[in-house]
Amino acid sequence: MNQAVTKLIAQPYRTRTTDTEELIGELMESLIHVPADLEAQSVLSDKVVYQGCRQDDTVLYLFFDNNYTSMNACQEILCRAALARTLTQVAGIEYISIYSGDQPLLERSGMPAGPISAADFVDSTLSKGENIVRFNKKLIDATKAVAGCYKVQIAYYESLGLEGLKAYADTLKAVREAGVPVIADIKRGDIAKTAEMYAMGHFTGDFEADFVTLAPYMGLDSISPYLPYAEKQGKGMFVLCRTSNGGAKDFEYEKLADGRHVYDLVGDKLNALGKDYMGEHGYSSIGLVIGGTHIEEATEIRAKYQDSFFLIPGYGAQGGKAEDIAQYLTKGNGGVVNSSRGILLAYKKQPGTAFDEAAYNECVNMKEAIAHACSLL
Repeated sequence: MNQAVTKLIAQPYRTRTTDTEELIGELMESLIHVPADLEAQSVLSDKVVYQGCRQDDTVLYLFFDNNYTSMNACQEILCRAALARTLTQVAGIEYISIYSGDQPLLERSGMPAGPISAADFVDSTLSKGENIVRFNKKLIDATKAVAGCYKVQIAYYESLGLEGLKAYADTLKAVREAGVPVIADIKRGDIAKTAEMYAMGHFTGDFEADFVTLAPYMGLDSISPYLPYAEKQGKGMFVLCRTSNGGAKDFEYEKLADGRHVYDLVGDKLNALGKDYMGEHGYSSIGLVIGGTHIEEATEIRAKYQDSFFLIPGYGAQGGKAEDIAQYLTKGNGGVVNSSRGILLAYKKQPGTAFDEAAYNECVNMKEAIAHACSLL
């Protein structure tokens, strides 16, 4: 690290905080509001604080606190897009170097520690949604040979309004064109007539997916409108049963009068309902969301719902390990294991590797680790 950068990091910076309603792009567009001395204050999210910047010849150094690395992939894409736009406002800037705390971030294959070419950021001529789709397509192309399916979480797209929903639709289309099943992570759970519209909206048209995630707590009539699509079009659903988040114990683990947990009641009813929707490989079209972070009941749950296919979140960033996940599978089958941040942000743990290549590497490592753990059971 050169002396100018070391001196900059040591300087105190005024900081302010804001809420996440101020989107990253809007904040970063005003990043350089005093181009003469290149000093500015801004906040990337409710956790990430922008601390300052300094120009050194053709390099623009940007400094954030250590929380920069906690941003999710969608946030970081928007940040990069705004940074690229910012470059056009500052004469003589050819490179960007991002520091999180006092550590330079490596983000592209072959780039040295420190400066990153502005060309390696997302395309500043595209919109936020277009850049996200561009990013997603790179990931799909890199990982489709090793991915069993893709799960697209709609909330991150909804937060961007109409532009985000178009990006969501384009992403679903890209996955389906790649010939890989796609799960729409929508977690809908409403009364029957409303559920009919949700089912139509997510099993047909612009938002068509192969599977959806559902919340069952309004009763089975919130699930039944999706079933005709399973019967006639081969669609499927994963219904929340025993999830991977810490709050699962607030309700799902509550005991009933007969000694069962709430998640047992949910699983039992859905398993019974699923008997009428069995596929040729012995699994029902009604799958269960079974988190991989609580392993105490793993063997019991797998044995109890042998013909239910599981969606198993929690691997990687949430703390689930291969040996934990293996207990929810039957000889390596019977479920799809989800890793989101672990794959999207894999490049942060593989310095010098392009993000799409790093994602592929993480997919392969994940599959091999789980397969090995299954072989030991």
